Amino acid sequence: MVPSTPTTTTPTTPAKVMPETKKTSLPQAATIVVQVPVEAKVTIDGASTSSTSSVRSFVTPELEQGKVFHYTLKAEVVRNGKTYLATERVAVKAGETTSIELDPKEIPVLASK
Repeated sequence: MVPSTPTTTTPTTPAKVMPETKKTSLPQAATIVVQVPVEAKVTIDGASTSSTSSVRSFVTPELEQGKVFHYTLKAEVVRNGKTYLATERVAVKAGETTSIELDPKEIPVLASK
């Protein structure tokens, strides 16, 4: 009897080495989604917006990762000759969506004399 020789197989293609994935901290925009009455005038940090629907989306400039940024949103509505205002300071982070509701119905804004 002849002793058998162990056989070895060599892979025909070398195993692929996957490169390490690195977490990037590239700046990204944030999105603010706000629900308001359709007739509301909305401002962000004092700048007027032109949207007219009840759900409005705003995209920030690119923001630095890992930091919290704040925007002040105001919604103003005139009802029965009275102006109503709702204000909220919104915290956002790069790459995230933040949703809020602004409903100016509580206390009318009194005209200053």
